[in-house]
Amino acid sequence: MAAAATALWPDPTALTLVVMAGAWAITTGCLELWAATRMRHELRHARLWRISAAASVAAGVLLWLRPDAGAPAIALVLSLYALVVGGVRPAAAWREHRTHLDHPSSSPRRPASGARLAH
Repeated sequence: MAAAATALWPDPTALTLVVMAGAWAITTGCLELWAATRMRHELRHARLWRISAAASVAAGVLLWLRPDAGAPAIALVLSLYALVVGGVRPAAAWREHRTHLDHPSSSPRRPASGARLAH
């Protein structure tokens, strides 16, 4: 059914794909920003996670602003997003890993909000 709709109406299908990609990027970025803000005390390099979140939101907004821009423009936005996030996320993860190896926490880990400790 979807293949037939794509073959018969390629323009609305492409527009839907761009809109959905933008929604995915904005949603992912907002959730990453929320997580980085919520975990700012546990993450020593939360600013890198926030940069990654901002790149996600920016890519989504750019896709939403010009969904009719055509395949080359969409490919450019998505490739720039992938380059930025593909560099920032591993760098942030590595810095967090190195920080926790160099300075292990002296206090016990707190349970997630709402979790109960076993007695």
